[in-house]
Formats: sequence, C-alpha cells, structure tokens
Amino acid sequence: SSVYYAKRDKFDPLAPLSDEGLQKDINFYIPYAKNFYLKKEYDKVLDHTYKLLVRRPNAEIGYYLHALALLEKPEILAWRHANKILQLNPRSDAARMIRARVYYELKNNKENALAEIAQGIKDNPQSKYAGGYFQRGKIYYETGEYAKAVSDFDK
Repeated sequence: SSVYYAKRDKFDPLAPLSDEGLQKDINFYIPYAKNFYLKKEYDKVLDHTYKLLVRRPNAEIGYYLHALALLEKPEILAWRHANKILQLNPRSDAARMIRARVYYELKNNKENALAEIAQGIKDNPQSKYAGGYFQRGKIYYETGEYAKAVSDFDK
C-alpha cells in the first residue's frame, strides 16, 4: 500500500460492481490522478487511471486522464514495458532496443541511446537479433557518421 493512500477510506477491491460502486471508485482514484497530473507526475496518473479502468472499463474520466498523461509523455508506456522485460530477462536485447529508441527518437539523446544498444549487444554477443546493429547504424547514419553506419549495417 502506497503512502498516498493512507489518508483515504479503505478500498475494497471485492466491492460489487454497481453504479454506486462506480462513483466510489471514481472518487477514490481520480483525485489522486488529477493531483499527479498537475504535478506532472504522469507515471502516477497512468497507475491510478489504469487501476480504475481495470475495475471500471466504462469510467470515461479514467480514459480522459489516462490519454492526457500519454499525450504529455508518450515514452512512458514503452519505457515501462521495456523495464518489465528487463525484470523478466535482464539480458534482453529487445528491451534495450526499445529503451534506445525512446532515448533517441523521443528524447533526442544519442549518447544514452548508443549506450543502451551497446549494452544489448554486450549482453547478447551471439544473438540472432540483429536489431542492435541496425539501430546503431541508423543513428550513426542520421548523425553523419557514415563509416560507422556501414560497419554496423554489414553485421
């Protein structure tokens, strides 16, 4: 149980799914989601709205706030899934490629993108997944480092 739940009434996940229950769920999750949105803590907005939507797939306000958070930080979802993959398999080169794309394509951070790719290649030197070399070659090509790009494309 998270600290920010401490001041709320006890939440009953087994409560019957009634219209009254819907309003209680909205009253429970949405104030936190709105507060986190105003603080620009979009990952927490997504957590709260997701929990509401799992229980109440017809809660329109939940979709609204969830979509707003995703508009602000579209990389959150990809980043979260990549991190989950790394929890399941710390040597996943596929997860490293997702994180590299978030760094490069959404955050314009070439150095961190290349570091993620290098880690994916290092963790999986025998991998049949050639995406790492291709991704790195693409970054090198787009930044004018053509010799490095060709070298990676040839691997």
